[in-house]
Amino acid sequence: MKRLLTMILCAYLCCTVAGCSYAKLEEQEQNKEELKEAAKELGDDIKSGMIQLDGKTYTFPMDISVFLDNGWEISNSYKNKDDYIVKPGEGVREFEIFNEKDEYMRVSVVNYTEEDKKIEECMVYSLYVQASNVDVLLPCGINKSSKPADVEEAYGEADFREEEQEAVRYQYEFVAQEKYKCMVEVNVIDNDYTIEPFEHVEYHLLDVATESGKFLGEETEGMSDNETFQAYVDSEMKACYHGEFDDYVRYLDAEETEAKEIYESYAEYYADEILYYIGINSESLDKETKKQYVAFAKKVLKKTKWEFDAVTVSSTGSGLIKMDVYPTNLFEVIEEPVGEVLMDFQEENANINSLSDKEYAAMEAKLAKKVLNVMKENLDKVKTKEAEWLALNISDYSLSEENWEDIDNKIMDLK
Repeated sequence: MKRLLTMILCAYLCCTVAGCSYAKLEEQEQNKEELKEAAKELGDDIKSGMIQLDGKTYTFPMDISVFLDNGWEISNSYKNKDDYIVKPGEGVREFEIFNEKDEYMRVSVVNYTEEDKKIEECMVYSLYVQASNVDVLLPCGINKSSKPADVEEAYGEADFREEEQEAVRYQYEFVAQEKYKCMVEVNVIDNDYTIEPFEHVEYHLLDVATESGKFLGEETEGMSDNETFQAYVDSEMKACYHGEFDDYVRYLDAEETEAKEIYESYAEYYADEILYYIGINSESLDKETKKQYVAFAKKVLKKTKWEFDAVTVSSTGSGLIKMDVYPTNLFEVIEEPVGEVLMDFQEENANINSLSDKEYAAMEAKLAKKVLNVMKENLDKVKTKEAEWLALNISDYSLSEENWEDIDNKIMDLK
């Protein structure tokens, strides 16, 4: 009796579920034409950059203010968003925006102007919309109920198509406003039982035209994506550590003054780290002594080197970069001679605990000059050490801040 009852209940539930599923499918078919009608203002070209979200139409690329004006808010992951400054040519990594319905999307932004900007004044660099989170409508009425066959019928052959298990990924590249090279990716589940197979859509800014009308990528014409990304990373490292700016200006379409400012900031940072290792407060130094430490830091950084083992970048901007970094043996070289200077100085200033702050700062400045002279005398002994191996993940055609910190720590031999 128990088994029979179980069978009856199972049969009933299966019929109920099936009935609900068929009813939902019928409802979706009825809505299909309505959605096509609603999508007319989006046109029939996925490369238009147009998308409808919650009934409102947007065109990628757009300023993030367009979303904010329509009720979307920046997530709490940027609690200091009101005073967070985005420097010219820089961006902010992916964060969420949400609305009063608790719907959310992921975006990143970039500042393509020549002035400092707040996040809400920047342009959207990437947009990721999960169909289950937001009501999405694309050109030709493509929506969360659309299947791979619908996408292919609507947009024709994709610039890139990839199948992975039951997921199908379509990528389409286009140029917006005659200035921005963009990519839109549509992801759809391919099976017979998923009711809402359209999974997500994402947009990315791939390149931007310079004042001459050429895209930055044209500087690397004839190079593969892997070679191009390596050239970008190498040019940044040359600018930061060796003060070589030609490639940085060429590949990143940057001003040489910008590259020089970056180089100066890196040299100052390394000089501070050297002083920290010695145990001297950099703020106690006069401008001339600090300037000499920065000049010394530049000479040491110039001795560093690096080699790329492998760089792989996919069409979606993700990948891996493997490299060997050769720091110098500076700290090993200066340990003994600088240690002797410190010991002698301690013996000469046995009353150090009785000094006022002003007297201590003056003593420390005097010590810094002695140490610098000793380090200069031993500069010729500074060589590169054995390679430090690095494997860094590439995301959205870029390295994260954490990646660059890893490179800095290896190059500068900071533990």
